Amino acid sequence: MGLLSDHFPMALQALFKMKAKPETISKFARLKLSENSDISISGESAVVISQSNWKAYVGKRVQAPAYIDFFQCELEEKGLQHTLDTYLPKLITGMGSSAFHGLIRLAYALELALDSEIAHVLAAWTCTWQFLGELPPSG
Repeated sequence: MGLLSDHFPMALQALFKMKAKPETISKFARLKLSENSDISISGESAVVISQSNWKAYVGKRVQAPAYIDFFQCELEEKGLQHTLDTYLPKLITGMGSSAFHGLIRLAYALELALDSEIAHVLAAWTCTWQFLGELPPSG
């Protein structure tokens, strides 16, 4: 289905929260990883995403590897809060793209506190982003 459709991280968390035995979680993970799913995106991009050009490639799925690298660097160098504060205002206006998977997976990734999953989610959300209209003013 695409970058955001894989529920693997959420399934692992659900198993953990339901107190599944470690061997059950490991068996599930091995099985899932052997299916050649889209858990991780590999390949090289023709561009390097930076703070100055990241908006130029929004909605371009082919740039997934470059966005993963970009968001991993942002998280490592600037930290989680700064990264979310900087990029969520743009991404949130496309939160309904891919059936809200970006928003849903980000919530799970944040709960797990896994920077690698957060980077993948932000990259996938950016690559599948579609403008849905302006948000109404709050209040």
